[in-house]
Amino acid sequence: MAGEEHPEAKPEKRVATPTGTAVGENEHEQTGDGRPNSAPLDGARLQDEAKAQAKNGDNQGGRSKDAGQESARLVQAGILPEAQVLDAAAEAKGLSLPKGDQRLATLQALTHLAQNPKLQEKLAGTDGRIDRKDLTEALLLNGEIRSGSRLPTGIAGFLSDADKEAVQTLAANWKLLEKESFDTGDLSRFTIEDIRKNLSQDLKDELDRAATAGKTLSEGLSDYLKERLRTGLTPDRLEVAPPPYPGTDIPPSMVRTSEFSEAALKLFDRLNTDKDDFLSDKELAAALEDPQHKREDAQVVAALYFYRSRLSGGVDDGSGGVSKADLKSFDNLERKITQDLADSWDVESVGRDAAAFRALDRSNKGYLTRDDLEKAVTNGNLSETQRKVAEIVLRHYQILPGASDDYTLGEWRGITPKDLQNFSNALNQSDEYRGIKETAHALRRTYWGQLNQVDTLYQDNNKPLESINPEAINQGLINDCYFLSSLGATAYTNPELIRDMIKDNGNGTFTVTFPGAKNEPVTVKAPTEAERGIFNQPGKNGLWASVIEKAYGAYCQRNFLRRTPMNWAGGDSPTEGADGGGWYSGLQILTGKPYVHLIMPITPKNTISRSLNDSLNQEPKHPVIADTGPGKPFRFSENTKDGFARAHIFMVLGFDPKGADGGTVTIRNPWGGPKGTTSGEKQISFKEFNENFFNTAHGQD
Repeated sequence: MAGEEHPEAKPEKRVATPTGTAVGENEHEQTGDGRPNSAPLDGARLQDEAKAQAKNGDNQGGRSKDAGQESARLVQAGILPEAQVLDAAAEAKGLSLPKGDQRLATLQALTHLAQNPKLQEKLAGTDGRIDRKDLTEALLLNGEIRSGSRLPTGIAGFLSDADKEAVQTLAANWKLLEKESFDTGDLSRFTIEDIRKNLSQDLKDELDRAATAGKTLSEGLSDYLKERLRTGLTPDRLEVAPPPYPGTDIPPSMVRTSEFSEAALKLFDRLNTDKDDFLSDKELAAALEDPQHKREDAQVVAALYFYRSRLSGGVDDGSGGVSKADLKSFDNLERKITQDLADSWDVESVGRDAAAFRALDRSNKGYLTRDDLEKAVTNGNLSETQRKVAEIVLRHYQILPGASDDYTLGEWRGITPKDLQNFSNALNQSDEYRGIKETAHALRRTYWGQLNQVDTLYQDNNKPLESINPEAINQGLINDCYFLSSLGATAYTNPELIRDMIKDNGNGTFTVTFPGAKNEPVTVKAPTEAERGIFNQPGKNGLWASVIEKAYGAYCQRNFLRRTPMNWAGGDSPTEGADGGGWYSGLQILTGKPYVHLIMPITPKNTISRSLNDSLNQEPKHPVIADTGPGKPFRFSENTKDGFARAHIFMVLGFDPKGADGGTVTIRNPWGGPKGTTSGEKQISFKEFNENFFNTAHGQD
C-alpha cells in the first residue's frame, strides 16, 4: 500500500554503465537477441586487443579480421559503438583521431557559445548559422594592427580571451561535430544543465573533475560526449529576422575572406574597362565611386581598392596592377593563413602542455630551434598532430621567438612554451597575415555599414539638426583623424554651421562650401556603399559627414600645398586627398575662423582649464580638439599611459570644472568605438587629460 514501508524489500543498488544509464545489480547484461550474456564483455580489454591487432594487421585503416569481430561483439552487446573500436585501431596506427578530452573541450566551447548570445551574433551570418569559416574569420578579425592614426585594421577585443579560446577549440575540432554548419538555435541544447541532466551521478562527478582538473576521460563519459556532439546539432535551418536593407527586404550576404577571390574574379571583366587584363588604380577608384556596385559587389570593390597594392604583388606577372593570377594567388595564401588560424589551438596547446613541448624539444633545453622543428616534421615517432604543429611553427619561425618577452638574454635563442601560447597573437606581425586581415576588415566593415545605413543626407531631411552630431563620425581606413575630429567637434558646438555648408543638388551630387574657402565650392557625388566601407561610416545619421569628408579630400586634391608631406600624390579617389594626417587646419576651413593652439606641457594648467570652460560652457561655444603627441619612433609605445592612441587627434566634447582632480573632460575618438573606452567616448579627469594629451586647439570668434 502507498505509504507503507516494506523492510524486507531492500533497495536495489544501481551501477553506472558506460553509456550513463543505471543498471540494477541483479540485472544481467544481455546479448542482442535478449539472452543473458554469461561472459560479460570487458570493453577496455577488447579495445586494447583491437589496438594490438591493428599494429600487426595489414588491412586498410588498421583493422584486422579479428578486430572487426571484436567490434561486432561490442556493438551487439551495447557496450561500445563500433566507431569507438575503429578509433582505437586507427590510433594504434599512429593516426590523429579525436580523444575524450578533445570532445570535452569541444563541448565546453559550445557551452560558452550557448551562454554568450553576442558572440553568436559575431560569428553567425544573416541565416543564423555558424560554420568553420565563420570561426576562422572571427580569429582573423580579432586584434588590431595600428597604422598611423587611421582606424586600426582588425578589432581590438572583438573576441574576449574566453571567446577566442572557445572559437579556436571549435575550429580545431570541427570534425567532431560531423556537420557542415549548425544553427545558433541548436546551442540551447548545450547549456550546462542540459548536458548534465541525463548523466548518472558517477559520470556527473567525473565530468566535474575532468572539467576543472583536465583528467583523462573514462570510456563511458567519452562515449556520452561523442553522442551529445553527434545528436545535439541538427541540420535544420533556423529562420531569423534579417536586418533591414534599403530598397529590399533581403539583406546582403557577408562576403567572407575565403570567398573574396572568387567574387573578385566574377567582377573582374566589368571592372577592367580598358580590357588590358589587369585592374589599375584608376579603374578601381572609378569602381569605388560607381553607385551601381551595391550589396556583395560593394564589399568586394571596397576590399579590392583598399588591398590593391598588396594584391598587385601576388605574382610577378609584370601587369602593373591587380591581375587574375594575383587573385588566385590570394586565394592560396588565404587558405594557408586561415588553416594556420584553425590549427592555432593545437599550436598553443603544445605551449601549455609540458610533455607535448618536450616531445619536440630534443635536448630538453626549454626552447625550440629550427633544427628541432625540421627534425620533428619528419619524425615518424611523433603523432600526426605533433608533426603538423612543428611544420606550422617552422613556417612562422621568424616571428615566433619574440611572441613573448620571456628571455632576458635575448629572444634569438628559440621558441619557448610562452611563445607558442601567443601564436595567434604573433601572427599579427606577419606581412602575409596582415594583408589577409586587411581584406577581412574591409569586407566586414562594408557589410556592417550596409546593415545600418541611411542613403539620404540626414536620417530625416526635414530635421537635419537631429542628425548633425559627433556620432556620425566613424573614421575609416585613411589617416584623416585631424579633419574628422574637427568636423565632429564643430557638429557638437555649431550644428547649424554644418547644415548651412551643404547643398543637395537633387541629382545624386552635393555642393559643399566651406566657411574657410567660400570662393571655392566643391561638388562631389554621394558616397557609395563601397566608399562608406573604407572611409567615414555615418550609419543611421545620414550621409552628411561622409559628404563633407569627400568634399574636403577633393579640395585638397586641387592643390598639393593643401596636402601633407605623407600624401603629396593626393590619392586616386576624392576622399583620399584628406589622407596623410595633419594638424589643426580642419578647424579653420570648417569654421572660417582662426584657432588657438596650446602646447600642454608648457602651458599653465589653469590656462588650459579656462580655455576648455570658455569654449564648451560659455556662449558662443567653440570646437575643441586635442592630440596625444608623437608616436613611434619618437615614443616606444603606440599608446599613452592610459591607453589612448598616440599620434592621434580626438574631439573634446565636454568639461565639468567641478569634477575630481581638476574637472571632468569628455573625450571622443573619431574611430567611433564603444562608449567608456579609449577608442570611443570616454570621461577622464583633467589630471588624466594633461597626462595623456600633448596639444589642444580651439576655435575662436
